[in-house]
Amino acid sequence: MKIDHSWVVGAVGSVTLMIPTWVQHEEWEVHHNEFIVVLVLIIFFDWLAGSQLAHKANKRQSTHQNNSLIRDVIIIGMCVAASLLDDAMHTGSFLFFVITLAFMHHNLYSLLANLALLGWDKYFPVGLLKWLNDELEAKARKYFGHDYNDKE
Repeated sequence: MKIDHSWVVGAVGSVTLMIPTWVQHEEWEVHHNEFIVVLVLIIFFDWLAGSQLAHKANKRQSTHQNNSLIRDVIIIGMCVAASLLDDAMHTGSFLFFVITLAFMHHNLYSLLANLALLGWDKYFPVGLLKWLNDELEAKARKYFGHDYNDKE
C-alpha cells in the first residue's frame, strides 16, 4: 500500500492559514502596540511581585532593582530591534512577534512563580501550570534558601 502524504500538505497549509495576516504586514500596526503594552504590563507585574518577594525574604537591594530596570529596557529594545530586522529582511512582522511572544512567555513564567512563592497561588491559577516547578524551586532557593516543597 502506498503512503499518502496529503496529511502533511494539509497540516502545513492549515498552520500557515492560522498565522494572522497582520504578522505578514511590514508596517508598524496597532497589533505591535498591543503586544508591547501586554509585555510591559507583564514585566511591571513581575517586577511588583518580585519586589514583594524580595521584601518578604529580606533580600531587597537597590542594585537588583537597577539591574532589573536595565534588563527590562533591553527586553523592550530587543523587540524593537526585531521589528527593524523584519523591515530590513522583508519578513513581515514575524521576528517581532516571535521575540515578543518569547519574552512574554518568559516573564509570565517568572510572574506566576513569584505569585506562588508569595502564597498568592490561591488567588491565581498557578497550580494548573505544572511547568512552574523548576522556576519555583530556583526562586525558593534564591530567596529563602530551601526548596519550594520544604516550606517552613
